[in-house]
Amino acid sequence: MFFTNGISDGICLGVIDDNDPPGAPDQRGVWFEDGSYVYYNRSSKQLMVKASGGVSLEGDVTITGSLTVEGSITRGGETI
Repeated sequence: MFFTNGISDGICLGVIDDNDPPGAPDQRGVWFEDGSYVYYNRSSKQLMVKASGGVSLEGDVTITGSLTVEGSITRGGETI
């Protein structure tokens, strides 16, 4: 609220955005200006990630299922 005596107080309950979010209605996620995104597709039940600058993981990684790689694999500085 803005009072005539110069004192203002209140909260913002939200912002109205007239632009439709990117993606389809069954996709929930975050899209960034550089083209990167992370979203879940409820129809295909897939988590999709695109990182324009690459992805870094720190810690142990466990994969249950198949791994498909399009491109080269580097292990300890050696391309295999």
